Amino acid sequence: MLAPSDKIIFGLVLLLVIGSGWALYSSNNVLEDVVEEEEEILIEEEDEEVKVLLLEDYPLGFAETESIEGDSKNEASSGASALLTHQTYLVFSDDLTFFSDGFLIEERASVPDVLVKGDEIWVYYVDADTAHQGDGLNIGYVMSADGGETWTDRQWVEIKGVEDDVEPVDPSLFLMEDGTVRLYYYDFPYGGVQQATSDFYVASSDDGISFEIDQMALSIGNGHTDPDVIKRGDDWFMYYAATGVDGGARIGVALSDDGLTFEDQGYVESEDLKSIPTAIVMDDGRIRLYSCLSNSGISFDGVSFITDTDSVLNGGGCDPSVDRYDGGYVMAYKLFNAVEPVIDPKKMSDSVK
Repeated sequence: MLAPSDKIIFGLVLLLVIGSGWALYSSNNVLEDVVEEEEEILIEEEDEEVKVLLLEDYPLGFAETESIEGDSKNEASSGASALLTHQTYLVFSDDLTFFSDGFLIEERASVPDVLVKGDEIWVYYVDADTAHQGDGLNIGYVMSADGGETWTDRQWVEIKGVEDDVEPVDPSLFLMEDGTVRLYYYDFPYGGVQQATSDFYVASSDDGISFEIDQMALSIGNGHTDPDVIKRGDDWFMYYAATGVDGGARIGVALSDDGLTFEDQGYVESEDLKSIPTAIVMDDGRIRLYSCLSNSGISFDGVSFITDTDSVLNGGGCDPSVDRYDGGYVMAYKLFNAVEPVIDPKKMSDSVK
């Protein structure tokens, strides 16, 4: 039998033991919750890191950037940041099936398109320094009048009639017989908001600088970008970077009889030509189609292609664009640089002259 004083001491000891056990249990639970929370944050950070890598390396380029939660300005900036290591190169060739090493003409410039006007070489591109800022300065350009030896300062095209929440990207230029220039572009909504459709527009200009929207040229299911437009006789072809039903990269084609309203034809028939396209009508009337994989193929009907060249660009490249120049051909394309260049976007880029 315990004395009353011993009972009190025993009770205090018992309470102390129970309290210590409960404190230890609670602290362990708190620690587990913290660890689990840190693991969740870590997973989210890893997902974000993977997302950034995808934005950087995804073969379809600019318009495939995913929106990241936050205000639309940050979302827009995140889309542009994926382009900061993109560089635009130029190369000449007498042969449409092979282009040797090109030379750098613009830093932080993606999805280039080359247009030859007489002796002038115009190169348009998505400007990584100014795109996705909501001020309309999305498509930049430089021009050379001496065969690529020197280039003008980078400037930006003006497109009148563009809605406030739309940012034109992925330019494709076509020189009409009367000297006017048509600009085809993909409608990228400001802030990277997902759209139910992929919309392509056409605008016209007398000088290749100041454009005014003509109309929507094509509206199809979501996931398609990067138009490239050519004309053969009275027929117009719009090739575009398409997303297949399996989510893989494909090339789509749409047809038109006026270059203003296009009707989609689905995917081109080719197992090898995929992703961002460019095309040119050859002297014999066949169409040569290039892809972001640096391969190319030929077609009589512009829909069914036979791949005949595995590597057009020496060293590879993406977003090709080709035009005739000085009895031969000129191609603009992009490469990825591992280091972001530090340049003033308002000054001339450090081009190789």
